[in-house]
Amino acid sequence: MAAAAASGASKKRKGIFGLPFDDEQPLPPSSLDGVTTSSVEGDRRLHAVQSSLERLLTEALAGWKAAENEAKRLAEEMHAMISEKGGPREPQQTSGTLTLNVGGTVFPVSRAALMRPSMVRNYLSVLLLRFEAALPHDAEKRPYLESCPAYFRWLLNELTFVERGREDAIELTAALQNDPSYAEYHALFMREFGSGDGDSSGSGDVQMGEGEGQRQTDVAGPFAAFDESRRLYERAYEALKAEKERTAAFLCAMEPFMKTDDSEEDEVLSVTILGERVSVMRRTLSPLGPTNSPLLNRFSPTYQLEPDVRQTSAEHLQRVVDFARRQAVMPAGQKVAPPVIERRRELFVEDLQMYGLKHQPFYRWGAGGDLIVTSEDHLASLVELTGRMSKPPSLLYKSSRDGFGHSSLLDCVSDVSNLLFVVQHNDTHKFAAFVDGPLEPPADPTSYETTDCPVRVYSISGACDGPTRIDTPPDGRQAVAVAGREGAVRWLGGRPFAKVAIYVDDAAGVVLAYAEPGLAADLSSCGMMVKNPYLPAGYRGPVDAAGDGTLAGSMTFTITEMEVWTLS
Repeated sequence: MAAAAASGASKKRKGIFGLPFDDEQPLPPSSLDGVTTSSVEGDRRLHAVQSSLERLLTEALAGWKAAENEAKRLAEEMHAMISEKGGPREPQQTSGTLTLNVGGTVFPVSRAALMRPSMVRNYLSVLLLRFEAALPHDAEKRPYLESCPAYFRWLLNELTFVERGREDAIELTAALQNDPSYAEYHALFMREFGSGDGDSSGSGDVQMGEGEGQRQTDVAGPFAAFDESRRLYERAYEALKAEKERTAAFLCAMEPFMKTDDSEEDEVLSVTILGERVSVMRRTLSPLGPTNSPLLNRFSPTYQLEPDVRQTSAEHLQRVVDFARRQAVMPAGQKVAPPVIERRRELFVEDLQMYGLKHQPFYRWGAGGDLIVTSEDHLASLVELTGRMSKPPSLLYKSSRDGFGHSSLLDCVSDVSNLLFVVQHNDTHKFAAFVDGPLEPPADPTSYETTDCPVRVYSISGACDGPTRIDTPPDGRQAVAVAGREGAVRWLGGRPFAKVAIYVDDAAGVVLAYAEPGLAADLSSCGMMVKNPYLPAGYRGPVDAAGDGTLAGSMTFTITEMEVWTLS
């Protein structure tokens, strides 16, 4: 009762929802004070009701404050993300023309076209309308976009029809879909920023449905509106959270096009070849080598004085630069295809090599750092060997992050197919196993489940020179056996020996949490063997008395790191 009777003024403030809230707001006096039932037991019950209501109000106010603070935190994080890149709340200009340098060619871009309903939420429109100030600038102080001029010229032609209301969607023709200099930019720039989840009106307001919140006649009636308001808050909060995630995804994808704190790396370099101006950012070329790299040298002030100024054509130079550009700006995880050349392909490949590039797909998968495969080329080769190159791999599980527990592995890879296990024994010996299916644990957690599916094993390093596929017989049984969280994979005699077994019958196999006899404490105890007939040419690993080998440094060992990627 003391809480209900407490009094005292406190300074009012407005929450972000426009509602008053006090850090130490007293509870209002109860209208049940002094009410009696004229019954000792009834009064006791009434007192319990009053106490429950006071507790409900106390917790409701605490929940309200916590919810308000959480919404405020999300709003402040979104504001910080956008403000850091110089993005205003709304486009500062929605009409007129934006003069934009795209890869060396200056284009007039109609802002009205970008504001059309079919364009306004696309990544390109959001970038140019709201983040123009975040773009680098060329020597003439014009905003610069690190993109392909040929694609952008085509896009502006298409935007003319959109602006006039003669077309709605902008789609690549079949021929352009096969040209990565068009298709990769188009897929990125036309990506939809997103709209409010569950909000068909697009206004972001959350309304009660018909009949919701009306007075009820049963016991729960007084709290029906309260419960509905809570559900409305949850939906609104989730929509706000989703908008923050969409904002973060947009900024992550567009960051390579925005300026950084390094003015030297943001410098726009230009050169004129056969009358055509070609521009590129210095940071785009930096990964190709030090300051004396052949391609960077083409943009040096002395370039036009060199005798090999016409060693290649303007078209080839544009294609070479754009390949380097796409490697720098496409989202992490994307396969960047080499340029499509219809004529003189052999000469173009020579030009690529002259400028330090390879005529092969480039994979922005973040190889390096603390990943097992630190070479982009090795990672690309490994995925190519699996034949699953249509989508970039995604890291699901990493032992140093998630632990070697069997349950942790199942939690990370549940319901996902096309799994690539990458195993590191030591600094030199690394191998992989590809399971063309999911890990299916049994319904009985004390048992194990065997699923027939295509399985392949590969050496990454140590046992062979570079990524190498182990050619096992296609007619042998290929399967993965997975124990339940409390079970074990067992030999035919019923003896437990592992938690996961990946194998091609009588050819090769990998077993995790392996021990003989019994079962190891976690997945780090591993066994790996390749039967003698299937050891690849150039194999230089250990062999046992039967001539069988392994892709690790020994047939049984302790894993120092393991990753599981999905290629689906």
